[in-house]
Amino acid sequence: MSINNINSKEYNNFISLNDFSNDLKEAIIRIIKKEGYERCKIAKRIISSKGGNFLGTLYEVDINGTTKGGYKETNLFIKEAKVLKKIRIISIENVYSNEVFFYNELANIIFDLQNKANVPENDKFKLPKGYNESYEKAIILENLARKGFEIYDRKYGMSLKLAELTVEQLAKFHGMSFVIENKDSKYYDKSIKCRKQQMIFDADWNVFITNVCSKIIDVLENDILKDKVKKLVPKMQSKLQEYMLDSSPVDVLCHGDYKPQNIMMKKINGDIIEVMALDYQLIYYGCPINDLLFFIFSGTDREFRKKYMNHLKSLYHESLKKFLEHFKIDVEHVFSRKQFEQTFKDRLEYGLLAGVYMSYFQFVREDDVVHFGEMALSELDINPCDGYKNWIRGLIDDFIEWGYL
Repeated sequence: MSINNINSKEYNNFISLNDFSNDLKEAIIRIIKKEGYERCKIAKRIISSKGGNFLGTLYEVDINGTTKGGYKETNLFIKEAKVLKKIRIISIENVYSNEVFFYNELANIIFDLQNKANVPENDKFKLPKGYNESYEKAIILENLARKGFEIYDRKYGMSLKLAELTVEQLAKFHGMSFVIENKDSKYYDKSIKCRKQQMIFDADWNVFITNVCSKIIDVLENDILKDKVKKLVPKMQSKLQEYMLDSSPVDVLCHGDYKPQNIMMKKINGDIIEVMALDYQLIYYGCPINDLLFFIFSGTDREFRKKYMNHLKSLYHESLKKFLEHFKIDVEHVFSRKQFEQTFKDRLEYGLLAGVYMSYFQFVREDDVVHFGEMALSELDINPCDGYKNWIRGLIDDFIEWGYL
């Protein structure tokens, strides 16, 4: 087998295969052998997540060459773990181990269960192809960009179609928990219910939340509103943790970071036809409404929520109902509409609180993402990009309208 590195005008930020860690280099070589290449060339480049990825360095690796069957091309997406020198809110080893479990084990179960139930392709919960060469410091997937998918770009805002497709996929993801529990309760108890929330709420987190709220106060013009936000700080430091750590009447495997930047979308003639969620590093066993509210309040503004939040809420439960019918599971037996509506109402405050702390991550400047991990959370410069002021004011108005401030 012969391997050559290549340069191309199409690629910027070129690196050598030798610049990868030894473990990642060996993983790529194993993929080359498994794919049957006799001679091949490799092009690779660092790519941007447009401000959406804080826990890894992202690469595209394109392999092309000859096999016994002729010419072949393999396009990889690789996320390699960052070293978080001073960030303690999560363990980088644990979150990558989570994602390895998801792609190397759980994804195969999901594929098999959907195929055995003859779920039509358009009705399936969609996942990218993962490579078993993923390990605790690097996730290796097919490169969806080479299949026409693109990353959500926050500067264009949220469209109704994107929100609908994303909520439908979330309902199907949660639905797979009910399916797995129904088909293999022992596996579910052993491998799903044990997944704990990854975030560590310490003194560093509390200072970070205080700083985020201080930035909100800075952009508000009304003294009454400023005083209300000051009172929000202790609630952010305690109530948010309760929502994330407690159990609910119905629990499933949650995504944990279901924000627009973790969604890739495919368009035809400018129309979004398909979406696929990525980044399963923060999966945990908990309340499914957390994911739904997290998406709504991290990805939409007040105007969008006023128009479409109730629609998206209904769409979620209807999508869950239709998906479970493929497996002959009655949604009313596992997560009734009445339970769903009550849980959504009870946890609406969580969405608002999540929106506050996510305001840093949603509006962080892309140049600052590169340096994430070099400072403690409490040391981060809260310097949001354009659009922050109007977005955060809308969030505070929601707090007030719904009686939480």
